[in-house]
Amino acid sequence: MEFIYLYDSLENLEKSYASHGLENGLRELERHIRTAKPEPQSFAHFRQQVHSSLDKIKGTSFYCLNVKGNKFRAICEIDFQSGVVLLTWFGTHAEYNKPYT
Repeated sequence: MEFIYLYDSLENLEKSYASHGLENGLRELERHIRTAKPEPQSFAHFRQQVHSSLDKIKGTSFYCLNVKGNKFRAICEIDFQSGVVLLTWFGTHAEYNKPYT
């Protein structure tokens, strides 16, 4: 599978990694996704083969992955047909739970 960072710039992504102490967790997740063989063809297959904490966010096309236990969250769009994972947001569990105001 292909893992794509959908972020405003790679520089800002790296700064965010460093500020959250998240780099190793997401790099490990990326490695698992990129090396999955055979490529997952469905939600259930991805969950079983790549990342057991994958959850569908109800009412959206997004998926949530816990990173480093439950300390961080990564929000992704996954196209199982083309084998592409788009990372659209990541942050701490507390940030994830903040209501939008």
